[in-house]
Amino acid sequence: MTNKKKILLVVGSINQGGAEFQLLSLARLLQSKGLNIEVLALTDYDYFSPYIKEHGIRYSCVSNEGGTLKRLTRAVKQIIKKKPDLVISYIKRVSQVSIAARVLSGFRFKLIISERTSLVKPRHDLFYFNLALLANKVTVNSTSKYAYIKNRFPLLKDRTEFVPNIIDIKKFLTVQLSKHEFEHVRISYVGRISPEKNLLNLVKAIRIIVDKGYVVTLSLVGEANNKKYLQEVFNLINKLKLESIVKYEGPTHDVTEVYKKTDLLCLVSIFEGFSNELSEAIASGIPVIASDIEENRFLVEDRINGFLIDSNDPVCLAAGIEKFLQLTPIEIEIISKNNRQKAIAIFDEENIYQRYLEIFKQIDFRA
Repeated sequence: MTNKKKILLVVGSINQGGAEFQLLSLARLLQSKGLNIEVLALTDYDYFSPYIKEHGIRYSCVSNEGGTLKRLTRAVKQIIKKKPDLVISYIKRVSQVSIAARVLSGFRFKLIISERTSLVKPRHDLFYFNLALLANKVTVNSTSKYAYIKNRFPLLKDRTEFVPNIIDIKKFLTVQLSKHEFEHVRISYVGRISPEKNLLNLVKAIRIIVDKGYVVTLSLVGEANNKKYLQEVFNLINKLKLESIVKYEGPTHDVTEVYKKTDLLCLVSIFEGFSNELSEAIASGIPVIASDIEENRFLVEDRINGFLIDSNDPVCLAAGIEKFLQLTPIEIEIISKNNRQKAIAIFDEENIYQRYLEIFKQIDFRA
């Protein structure tokens, strides 16, 4: 039995999602450095179970049975029962549960909460970020949210740290993009099928591109828990007669296979945190088109390693895609090389680990 201090990482679920995967990636990284790690999910799903088993991460979850209040109470009790020395939690609701557990335990453990979106909700934020004062530290993966918290909540100014997402760049730097003669251009979207991802405008832009005579396909890859929105996407595809061009491929457990068959990745979200998909595509050397929002500007330099566009307008979105379609093979190769170089500069895991060690030091936690 290890005598090392216990770090409990708490997440809402291990269903498909960027925050969920990031927490598991952090668990893998910390465990690889010899720290005593366990993951607790507040609901019982199994999408990332293969990843957990592959890396030998200790894992447990709270039962889905009962109403919301009963499940949240059960979750608080479970965190306390684990007797952690440090809790790291991702996403607001999960962090609220972790804060409640810390208070009810008599502040027996240190707490780092992580905010994973750039979305601003003034009334809710007023409550949440004042509650966050009961945590030892707040980490964010959003440059805009980092500035927002420091300006709007001065008491959190010295407790807030920006930490970029963890990306296994070794895995994605080795992706070999398949070569073809561009008989058609393979465009992909990877991520949740949900309204903030702005897929309706992306489908409309594809119609504009096709009407201009370009031959393209669009693959939509990801979990679709929002069935209503997925149906809206299907309805628009049918209405615009794009059934043979735009396909919903469902979720994947091996995203590298998607990237190998992608010429251009489109991420045109209305708002976005630090995007795993954008990061992975960049590390894979894939040219990208992204909405011109602050988070994406950190990863994408317009015309250097991709294109930034106004995603609120399908015409502007289509114009961005057309810019890529008009590039020469040499220009595409330059963008691909620029992407891989940028990924190496940003996503070095050793640097991210050292950032966490510094945070641990700041809160007087010795693993």
